[in-house]
Amino acid sequence: MSPFNGTRTSPITRQRFDAIAGYIRLPSTAFIVEEIEWYSHQDLRVLGVLIRDRTDNDFSGIVLGPDQRRRYRCVWVVPVCEDIDAARVRLLDLMEEWSRRPDADFHQGDEHGAPMDFFTPVVPSGRLNPAFVRLVSAEGVLPR
Repeated sequence: MSPFNGTRTSPITRQRFDAIAGYIRLPSTAFIVEEIEWYSHQDLRVLGVLIRDRTDNDFSGIVLGPDQRRRYRCVWVVPVCEDIDAARVRLLDLMEEWSRRPDADFHQGDEHGAPMDFFTPVVPSGRLNPAFVRLVSAEGVLPR
């Protein structure tokens, strides 16, 4: 039986995750954990990352949700599991649970300023960098 039965969560590629929320990583994180799988709940309400601890070789997950500025931030950490399948099921269950919470539950109280929008051009189309044009026009990496 698939862990996705009955959920509105599906796997996404690392490339898609990076386009949506790659900014969340601290550079030192890669020394501590390995990201294994990435997930999105329907309509990007919640994101999830399945991780492996490089030292203990156990598994966990991180549930991410949008704060008041619509930046994805950690809202819950899955308890550590020795089995990858158990960690995946816990992550998917928690993503489903968090998807039903009100917006205020994602807010962390330290958000200031207007939401960030990395994908709306701020210069005329003739002046856009070709790499930016490819990024915003490629279906696999669109933020929404």
